[in-house]
Amino acid sequence: MKIAISLLFVKVGKSGGVESFIRNLLDGLKEVDQTNVYVLIVTRDTAETFKKYIGNNFSMIIADIDSEPVSKRLLWENMFFNRLLIKNGISNCIQPTYQKPWIKDKRIRYITVIHDLQQLHFPEYFSKKRYYWAKVGWLRAIKTSQRIIAISDYVKKDIVERLNANSDMISVIHNPIIVDNGSVEFSVLEQKYQIKKKNYFFALSSLLRHKNLNVLIELMEKIKENHISDVPQKLVLSGVSGEQKDEIEMKIRDKGLASCIILTGFITNEERNTLYKNAFAFLFPSVFEGFGMPVVEALMLGTNAITTKETSIPEASCGRAIYVDDPYNPDEWLNKIYYSKDIKPEKQCFPQYEKNNVASKYVKVFDEVFS
Repeated sequence: MKIAISLLFVKVGKSGGVESFIRNLLDGLKEVDQTNVYVLIVTRDTAETFKKYIGNNFSMIIADIDSEPVSKRLLWENMFFNRLLIKNGISNCIQPTYQKPWIKDKRIRYITVIHDLQQLHFPEYFSKKRYYWAKVGWLRAIKTSQRIIAISDYVKKDIVERLNANSDMISVIHNPIIVDNGSVEFSVLEQKYQIKKKNYFFALSSLLRHKNLNVLIELMEKIKENHISDVPQKLVLSGVSGEQKDEIEMKIRDKGLASCIILTGFITNEERNTLYKNAFAFLFPSVFEGFGMPVVEALMLGTNAITTKETSIPEASCGRAIYVDDPYNPDEWLNKIYYSKDIKPEKQCFPQYEKNNVASKYVKVFDEVFS
C-alpha cells in the first residue's frame, strides 16, 4: 500500500512533544515495515530535516508552502492537500495531528492521531478563534477519518465523553519513546549553565499555563529564602516557548531567581539526555497531559521523576514515578524531594514504548483500515 504521512504541522524545534512523537514513529516504521510504501508530505522549510528517512520504501513530496505562518499553511492544507494526494495517486493518509483538511474527499482514507483536547479543558487560555478552530477540527477529524488513534486510554475516554465519539472507531497506541540517541559530555553543559552533577533539578516543558511551572518558581524561591542547603539550589528548565514565556521570565527576574532558574530554550535530544542523567531529580508539575513523555524518558535514563497524578501521567509512567497529591503546593514538592533522597534511582524499562513495538501497532492499524 502507498501511505502518505502529513508532516506539514512540524515547526522544527517549536512543536514540542508532537514533533518528538512523529520523528520517533518514523524511526520505528523505517525499521519494522519494508512492505508498505510511505510518502512524507513536508513543507519547503522543513524538508531538509526529513531527508534522512528517504530511501527504499520511503519517499518525499515537498508541498508549495512553509510551516509558518500557521494560518497560511492551514488555509493551504484545507484547499490543496487532498488535491496533492490525488495527483500523486495516494488514497491513504496518516494525519499525526487533528489538523486534517475539513472537507471530506471520499477518494482518500484518513487515520488521524489525537494527542489531547487541551482547548476544551482550558478555554480561558485561548482566544475564541483558537478554541473554536480546535473544537471544530476535532469534530471534523472524527467525522471524516476512518480511524482515530488516541495516545492514551485517558485521551480515548476524553474523546468519547467530550466529543460524543464512537468508542469503536478509536484505537489506543501509546507514544514511541527513544532515549538511546546519544548524549553530550556533561562538562559542556556544566560550563554553559554553571551546574554540578546531581546538584540541580531538571524540568522539560513548554511554557504553557497548564504545565504549572509557577509552582517550581515558588519552590526555588522557598529554597533560596529559607536557606535550605541540603537540596539543589538550581533548576534547569528546558523546552520550547509558549504563551506564558514572558510572564515566567518576568516572575523569575522579579523574585531575584535568575541565578537559580536557568531557562535553556530548545535543546537537542543529546543535551536532553545528559541533563536527565545527571540531575538530582526530574520535576514535571503539569496538570494536563495526553501522555507525558518526559516522565518516562527520565525514568528510562535512571533519574527519579517527581510529578503529579493528573490526567494520563500515572498511566504513562505506569505508577513508577513519585507523585504529589497537590500539584500547586510548593511545600509538598519539597517534601517529595526529601522523600526521593531515600530512593535509589535505577534505569527502568518500558518495552511497550520501544519505537519498533509502537510502529508495529501502527502498521497493524494501517492493515485494518487501508487494506
